Amino acid sequence: MKLALVLLTLLLSVARADVERDQLEHDLIDAIARRDSAWVAQHAHVPLIVHNLWFESPKCRPFAGGNALITARELPVLVDCLAKLGIHDRGAGGVLTYGPGVPLELAIAPAPNGLELAFLSSTIVAADAATIEPAIFVSHLKDFRREVPPDAATQRGIDAAKSSLAYAQLLVCLDRSGAVDAVTVLESSGVFPDYAEQAARAARAWKGSPFIVDKQRVRACSTFYVGYPARALHFIDMLPP
Repeated sequence: MKLALVLLTLLLSVARADVERDQLEHDLIDAIARRDSAWVAQHAHVPLIVHNLWFESPKCRPFAGGNALITARELPVLVDCLAKLGIHDRGAGGVLTYGPGVPLELAIAPAPNGLELAFLSSTIVAADAATIEPAIFVSHLKDFRREVPPDAATQRGIDAAKSSLAYAQLLVCLDRSGAVDAVTVLESSGVFPDYAEQAARAARAWKGSPFIVDKQRVRACSTFYVGYPARALHFIDMLPP
């Protein structure tokens, strides 16, 4: 009985902490949207660590890429940069994004007086491009299909072995016009080594639409898995992004 009570207390404590984190995240996003840098400063560890952020404008570019410590004097400028691009609520993938769809992590950690924003972080897969959350990126691809059939010989081999599958993780970039300008294979299944290049060849033929930020077109990239056959996609979804 005592053990059950301890476990229940622990679960309630964890649930309460999650609610508090979610509330602070929501309040931070709201404060950034209204450019209330004073409120952000009160609920953040300053200097604030930022990691791999993306910005295109000259005013905001000093905050982009690598690691930086944002001082109290610089914080209002960073808040303004984020507010201009907009932070978007978590979509189906559960990922916060900003601007054209760049993933954003607001890391919230315990502090002496409760919780605080510890750092802001994003991901860079290409130094000269915005890294886009995969679901948003593929929505700009007119001919995108997650199931990418291989050549006839490979397809027969996969179909004959009913438990076989082929997959590849691709890095795909769209130039400022929306055309595919780079495709790189990051990972592939070892059973059918030729499949990765076949998937990359199919990706180079995709047609896209440009990503636009503040009426300016930007280069954009993302990484995601494709595979064959369709039943393999469930396995692919379990692979880390």
